[in-house]
Amino acid sequence: MKRPAYTSSPVGLAVAVLTILLTGNFVLTAGKAVATDLPESDKDFMVNAAEYSMAEIQLSQIAVQRSTIPEIKSLANLLITDHTKLLNSLRQLGAQRNVALPVDINSGHRSTLAKMQAMNGMRFNRTFINQVIDDQTKLGKVWLPESREGTHDIRVWAISTISAVQRHLGLAHDVARDIEPGEYNSVDDANVNK
Repeated sequence: MKRPAYTSSPVGLAVAVLTILLTGNFVLTAGKAVATDLPESDKDFMVNAAEYSMAEIQLSQIAVQRSTIPEIKSLANLLITDHTKLLNSLRQLGAQRNVALPVDINSGHRSTLAKMQAMNGMRFNRTFINQVIDDQTKLGKVWLPESREGTHDIRVWAISTISAVQRHLGLAHDVARDIEPGEYNSVDDANVNK
């Protein structure tokens, strides 16, 4: 019986194994084979986490520029720092798992940012805090199940980052409680409560 051509030499066998790994459900990453077949729920989580992180960064950049309240600026700077770290680590994980992550926010987030850019004063500050609370609440609802049920490395990432999402939500609630109407100092502030 004749041996298959690819097994006639060690190099041929190595090429055959490598071909199987690369064309099957595995990719070689840093010398390790990593499964690339992820459930859609894991891929969706990664895409949503990337979109929300990018949106939080951009929203917070606007807040740093527009808000006159130190607590809001501080929260916005923290969101920029933390979501940049989250996004960078998520991009690394996406590359390892061969998941294409978005490079820009979706139209819904773009619309929100456009509305925020048109605001100032009390209206901007309140809307920013409410948006952060809303976003972090939505993220928590996505992060928590993934931290329990996601594929191993995705679950580990979710577990290691969920505390940041929870901390952001708590801080946003604190800032919302601490801000008094008298702290807003924009021309349009006086007309908001009428």
